[in-house]
Amino acid sequence: MESSKIEFKEGELWQNIYQLLKLDSKRLYILIAIMVFNVAVSIVGPLSFKKALDQIEVTTDLKPFEYEIILYSSIYSFTIFIIFFIRLIQNIMIAKINTNLFHQLRIQAYDKVMQNKISFFDNVESGKIVSRLVNDSNELLDTGRRFADFFSQIIILIVLLGVMISFNPILTLGSIVIAPFTIIILLTMRDYQRSRSKNWQKNIAVVNSRFGEIMKSIAISKSFGREEENANQFNIINEQTYKASKERGRAIFIVGPIQDFLKHISILTLIIFSYYQLKVGIAMIYLFILLQAYFWGPISEISRNYSQFQSSLAALERILSIMSNESNREDHSGVVDGSNIEGNIRFNNVSFSYNETTEVLSNISFNLGVGETLALVGHTGAGKSTIVSLLIRFYDVNYGEILIDNTNINDFYLPSLRSSIGYVAQNTFIFKGTIRQNLKVARLDASDEEIWNAIDVVQAREFIENLPGNLNYEIQEEGTNISQGQRQMISLARVILADPRIIILDEFTSSLDLYTEAKIQNAISVVLKNRTSIVIAHRLTTIINADKILVLANGRIIEEGTHHQLITKNGIYSDIFNKYFEFQLKGLTPRVKI
Repeated sequence: MESSKIEFKEGELWQNIYQLLKLDSKRLYILIAIMVFNVAVSIVGPLSFKKALDQIEVTTDLKPFEYEIILYSSIYSFTIFIIFFIRLIQNIMIAKINTNLFHQLRIQAYDKVMQNKISFFDNVESGKIVSRLVNDSNELLDTGRRFADFFSQIIILIVLLGVMISFNPILTLGSIVIAPFTIIILLTMRDYQRSRSKNWQKNIAVVNSRFGEIMKSIAISKSFGREEENANQFNIINEQTYKASKERGRAIFIVGPIQDFLKHISILTLIIFSYYQLKVGIAMIYLFILLQAYFWGPISEISRNYSQFQSSLAALERILSIMSNESNREDHSGVVDGSNIEGNIRFNNVSFSYNETTEVLSNISFNLGVGETLALVGHTGAGKSTIVSLLIRFYDVNYGEILIDNTNINDFYLPSLRSSIGYVAQNTFIFKGTIRQNLKVARLDASDEEIWNAIDVVQAREFIENLPGNLNYEIQEEGTNISQGQRQMISLARVILADPRIIILDEFTSSLDLYTEAKIQNAISVVLKNRTSIVIAHRLTTIINADKILVLANGRIIEEGTHHQLITKNGIYSDIFNKYFEFQLKGLTPRVKI
């Protein structure tokens, strides 16, 4: 994936998390205040316990000190309940902040991905994009809690350290002398942990992509009996993911056992230091044992969260890599409104290549007047679809210029330009949902009357009225419960509803039967009336009545003229006609004239 080459420093990733958290700054500041209060209450407990021990230590007669012992013990017990409720509120706040962070990240990631050029989607498998938007963002689901917990534990550590030093610096040193080794281990392991997490997430993306491909090609696989081969390929990929998952688990969770080992070593060092501090009293030593448990609790949480953060940061890095590559972005800098164009199209010496080595179009020049129809003819790979892709600005020209109404298409505001161009592709995509919803893709405010008018133009009323619920009929994923011809009719009706000034028909009748094609051809004459149109076709009926025909070969225009002019030349078009179109004449109705 091209975008995956972008690398982020850990500080940049933390900064991005912080910026997302700031979107919910009110809750964040309340949470910080709750955390500080939680630290203060947490310290009161051990101090009260020490006071009670002090009273017990100084006398064998507890009768005079019953009140103080009960008081301090009660305070200690009360703080336990207070801490419970504080942490409950804290966790609720963290859950809300975390959910908002997750929500905002997905919105931003989706918006950024949708702003990418078509070339980005040409080079990236859809399954891998979905994996980044879904699986990788799921990996960040608990990041807000970890982030808040991480910094709350740091606050607790700082306060605890201050309290411990104020009581006894020597015992404090004995309690924390081992702690720096934890920091060294975390810093040493972080790059390894993140790299193992990135590798695991990459493998998950491959599994998702392969699984999606298998599901979409299930009919082909079954027809060729490839189920076992597909299963073997999937098992190989899945095994690689399994191994990556084990490596990730080892990298992240190995810190915990090491942390526990260092914690017990720390207890031994405290006992050793206590031997030289016996004069401070048993209550003080016991207090430090208690405070050390409080101290190592945050350290353990920080270590655990920091290790798991590496997995989250790896996921965030993968998401940011498809959000941050500005070279993938479509150019929306144009300011000219394209909604009122008339439809004059001119290509001036246009050259284009998808990569730096192979030129797909070379010095293409032609002019198409308002209301005229241009037919593009040529063998597969001649450059026909590339011409219309450049007009829609799916790609930008390398050399030359494309003008609409004497305005460079780069100067138009891109969404308004595309809204003025109706595009019907050969492989029509139908969304899962009702027929009404599919048609309203063109115009959300379209009334049912306008929808039926568009349906009538493409002669689709009969088949739609025969469906259960007609406009409310639920189309399955990719339109599998209606025929190819019916999908084409809906697609054409969608364009009619949008009422564009320019229409592009990209081999859209090539897979239709003659009966359905004849119905759509009648609709086309109505659709194209007073509109500029570009037609790419393999069927003679969509070519012979064009105002102009361009014959392409190897990305160049080799012939140009009307059907009659090109036939009389006995050139390339005539040869193509004789080889590919002549047999179609036998199936044409008498209305077709050659």
